[in-house]
Amino acid sequence: DKGSDDKGSDDKGSDDQGGENEPTLAERQEAVKNVTDKVNEGVQEQAPEAGDLLSEAQQAMENVQAKLPQSDEGKSQSGEPEFASDQDRGEAEQAARQASEKLAEAAAELRKQQGESAKELAELASEQLEQVASAREAVESELSESAPASATQAEQLQQAAEKVDRAQTEQLKAEGREQAAEAKQAADAVEQVAQMQAEADAAAEELDSGQARSPLQASASQQAVAKAAEAAAEQASPEAAAELRAAAQAAQEAAKETFAGNETQAELAREAARDAINKAAEIAAEAMANAAQEQPGQPNQEAQNKVAELAAEAAELTPADLPAAGEALANAKNNAQDAADAITNQDAKTTAEAQGKASEALAAAAENLASAQQAAEAAASEALAEDAEQLATLADQTAAVDPAAAVALDRAQQAAQQAAQPAGQTPTQPSGQQNPQPSTPPANAAAQPSQAQ
Repeated sequence: DKGSDDKGSDDKGSDDQGGENEPTLAERQEAVKNVTDKVNEGVQEQAPEAGDLLSEAQQAMENVQAKLPQSDEGKSQSGEPEFASDQDRGEAEQAARQASEKLAEAAAELRKQQGESAKELAELASEQLEQVASAREAVESELSESAPASATQAEQLQQAAEKVDRAQTEQLKAEGREQAAEAKQAADAVEQVAQMQAEADAAAEELDSGQARSPLQASASQQAVAKAAEAAAEQASPEAAAELRAAAQAAQEAAKETFAGNETQAELAREAARDAINKAAEIAAEAMANAAQEQPGQPNQEAQNKVAELAAEAAELTPADLPAAGEALANAKNNAQDAADAITNQDAKTTAEAQGKASEALAAAAENLASAQQAAEAAASEALAEDAEQLATLADQTAAVDPAAAVALDRAQQAAQQAAQPAGQTPTQPSGQQNPQPSTPPANAAAQPSQAQ
């Protein structure tokens, strides 16, 4: 009787805790199986390996369900299911373990599949960006033929300035300062990358402010930075080359994210590119300072002749209305020739004097050309502003994909990347992004590749 009373007390406590509506273990097992069935339907096409694992898990669940009591009548005093025999209990436990293992394997396979999908989507975005950039270059080449006279003059002055810069490098070689010449070349390359990044930043700002109608210009500008940084790394010191390659990688990422419409990620990538370029510039400047301390070696007649040749070519490109630059280039050419003759005659004193004058003349020409180039570029910008709408329309027509599709592609990529995270983890967030989006459930993420397609 006492045992019966205790049992009644236990039953009452069990009722108080669970209530009449608490599902049985069999009902809960059925709910799990239903979820698994739905997931399996969603992944069979895109992730057949995961689907096979889920099918095995379903079979194991059916085995568990067959052994479980189907009502509260099959419960023990503690509320646990009362099996007909120990053998049924053992078989149910084994089937439950098998189901759990197969579910875990299926989840791992889904994460693997979505990780591969994320990679494929990223590659697709990069390929589309390459197509757009190539088409845009072709259109811009056609547009350049109808450029205003001020734009043509600015380009001509740019070519003259580049020849003067090369002449200055050759002059260092002619003076026997090979290390200084190499350091200057490397520093010039880094400076060019920095200028291109500034242009890319300006294009991105126009896009963010709504002045640009599509991301094509900003993406193409940033991609050009990536290519220039890779090229500059080839002639840089190991330390500077490492920074330039990092800049190239960040610039390429910025181009892709800009094209996809992901402003936050694009700005983070641009910032990383700027930081790496600045570090490379500091390294290059230090190398130039160190090289300036080297003692000159034997004069190089071949390089000295090259200086005279480049100065003459720059003079031909210099407009007649820039007499100061033209005069400086003429002096540079004459002094370079005098230095070359002195090298032939082994006249060290005359060589040094002529080389010094040639170097000064080249510096003066570079300064005059830079001022004229700025004025010409300003005039060209004013003239081109009148046709800006037409140019933007033509540039937009070069897109191989429309921006809306690019944005949808990026969103699908993000969903796939989130689904690829191991269970219990969230995708890594960039600094400054405080509220990460919740991970996409695997069942939903499995459909993302087909949606993107």
